[in-house]
Amino acid sequence: MLWKIKNMGNKQKRPLRQMLVAAILAVFVVFMVPMPAKAATATQSLAGIMYEYPTIGTYWDDITGVGGGSLPFVIVNPASGPGTTVDPTYTAEIAENTADGIRSIGYVSSNYQTVNWQDVYDDIDDWYQMYPGISGIFIDLIQDGAPDGVCYVAGLYNHVKNVHPNDMVVSNPGTHISMDYEPYTDIFMNAENTYAVYQSAWNIMYPGWEDNPAYSNRFWHAIHTVDPSDYAAALALTRANNAGWVYLTDDVMPNPYKETPTYWNTEVSDVDAMPSSSIPNRGKTELPSGCRDLTATTSETKNVAARQSTTTSNITVANTSTDYPAEPATKIAFTLPQGVTLSGSGSNWTCDATSCSYSSSIAASGNAAVLGAAFTTDCNYDGTASVGAILSNFAGNEHSFSVTPEKPADCSSTLANTGVAAGVSTIGALSIATVAGRVYFSKTRIHYKHSGLKGRR
Repeated sequence: MLWKIKNMGNKQKRPLRQMLVAAILAVFVVFMVPMPAKAATATQSLAGIMYEYPTIGTYWDDITGVGGGSLPFVIVNPASGPGTTVDPTYTAEIAENTADGIRSIGYVSSNYQTVNWQDVYDDIDDWYQMYPGISGIFIDLIQDGAPDGVCYVAGLYNHVKNVHPNDMVVSNPGTHISMDYEPYTDIFMNAENTYAVYQSAWNIMYPGWEDNPAYSNRFWHAIHTVDPSDYAAALALTRANNAGWVYLTDDVMPNPYKETPTYWNTEVSDVDAMPSSSIPNRGKTELPSGCRDLTATTSETKNVAARQSTTTSNITVANTSTDYPAEPATKIAFTLPQGVTLSGSGSNWTCDATSCSYSSSIAASGNAAVLGAAFTTDCNYDGTASVGAILSNFAGNEHSFSVTPEKPADCSSTLANTGVAAGVSTIGALSIATVAGRVYFSKTRIHYKHSGLKGRR
């Protein structure tokens, strides 16, 4: 190649030489210029994992003793869940945590979305019934997967938010999780492993999500088997990996959350030196399409009368999902044409001037109580416009349908609706007016006669 370049004319040598220089510069840039570093969190706080009985050893006292200013929340786990009976020791510890400003988050497990969904749903309800002092739910062992896996987590999340809107939901994939799950958890434990695995194998999988500092308070890294000699490097790595929440310990498997880290006081001090992470609240969010499909069927009864008619629509709302109930707050919003008013009634239904809301759950493959929606029309109704209806719940699923009311009969009369029969002809109306006039003049004559005056003829 060089020989050919040497023997080429000047016009040909110059561009080829320029190309070679450009190629050499490109290689130099690749190897000599450092690549931009991944984003690191600017805030970090501690969160604790309490997988030991409160009265065994000093673990509970050591961890929670730092108070809510340094440790905003801990995971509480009496029996891989709430258990079957209330344990007074846990009741007391949860109350003490609350007094110290620490939120207690109740543990449930989905075993990677394989536990019957209703069983986990019931565990959540048991937590709140047995230990009303908790402030949220920790869903252990979830994983990226098919859309139904997202439905599974989303349903549990929205159940907590529907009953306790200010409580936390923390989910634990233990590794990377896609943004498909982002609306359905407040905080993800997206790293839980030994330090040896964490430092060698954990790298950002979802750029723009896992490495975005704006989301750092959505991520929690719990790293165990961290030797004291590796502690400083491990803490620095969690920050470089954008973890707004952290827990490091030199405790080891099979349960690394039963003994106080030997460097706990240093860990508290080091994390306190950082600006604190805020606890996010994602709030009630729209479910993925197909998770809860609500439909409505109607049957109409029409009562047509003069100048006013009523169309009663018996509306049955069905939850076509075979797996998941529809949470309370199902609503039907009506768009009413001119001249149409709404009234409605039914068990667990409450209606105002333009909508009706259902206050109970709708079981999987079940129906809500029938809503009797009565649409009353007057002569301002044009007789053609339909009542539009949108069925939805807080989860965002919508189903549209319509009802066509009946126009009243005999709306052609110009008489006001004052009790005079509608539909009276003009001649009939004049006859009524004549009779009324004769009665009036007759009464006038009688009045004049009794007063000694003569009535005018």
